[in-house]
Amino acid sequence: MDLVSVPEFKRPGRKGLDSSDAKAWMQEGEGQEATARSIRARWLRHKRRIRADRPLMLRHSEWMALTGNPRASVLLMGYAVEMYLKAGLAKWLMGCERTLLDVDVRQYGHDYVRLANDLEIDEAIAPRDLLRFLKNAVTLEARYPAQPNPGETPVEAINRRTSTLWNEKTFKGICRLAKRLRDHVQLMNSDRRSPASTQRFELPAGGYLTMRRGGRLPSRVTVRPPEGQAWGYAEISDVLQRCPSFEIQQFWNQCAIHLHTTKLDQKKRGSQKVPIPHRQT
Repeated sequence: MDLVSVPEFKRPGRKGLDSSDAKAWMQEGEGQEATARSIRARWLRHKRRIRADRPLMLRHSEWMALTGNPRASVLLMGYAVEMYLKAGLAKWLMGCERTLLDVDVRQYGHDYVRLANDLEIDEAIAPRDLLRFLKNAVTLEARYPAQPNPGETPVEAINRRTSTLWNEKTFKGICRLAKRLRDHVQLMNSDRRSPASTQRFELPAGGYLTMRRGGRLPSRVTVRPPEGQAWGYAEISDVLQRCPSFEIQQFWNQCAIHLHTTKLDQKKRGSQKVPIPHRQT
């Protein structure tokens, strides 16, 4: 882009992401969390009845419920935590195009630690060891047949998985994590003590820029250049300085800058953080 030229800025004619997008993710997570808790409670009652009655043999359906419900409850709780984190992602991308959320959701996948770090969620709210546990549960332990580790027999693998997924202390910790995370994400962009602000402008040829600040989320600027143009930090900073918004002119250099890329290569699409040269003080 010619740094001397002045791009045409327009207020958005079409809406970007708004609160309804995050709400849909939250509702999905709440449903999965409630189902996980219900399955776990039913399993505990079933297990207590078996201990009290001491039957000589369980029917096949009873055995499947006894062994399958713990896996299902952890799996669903992992998905609930994922929904809450991606609701937070939707709030972080407020004002951006919905296509960016669609791509970024897939790029993060089940990497809960990376997403929690990018959203700057405190360790006290989302302990990283539990996030790693849930990622492993969702991608392997609670989802597929037990896989022996090197030097481990199939029976030992089943016993290891059973010990982990049946552990009530661990499950209660996951439940507390889900509740803290749900409460925290609900406050994003909705906390009077940390008010949120979003500014968006359309650029020529399908481009746009948006800046969001506050709301218990990292401040960020997201820019999609006009079609056919490749922008780096110099072009983006020039556009931001010329933007007809006092707030953007004043605060953009306190934000992380992300490019909304639309490359044909799927692995290079989505949000890409722009390296910022050292700012002299």
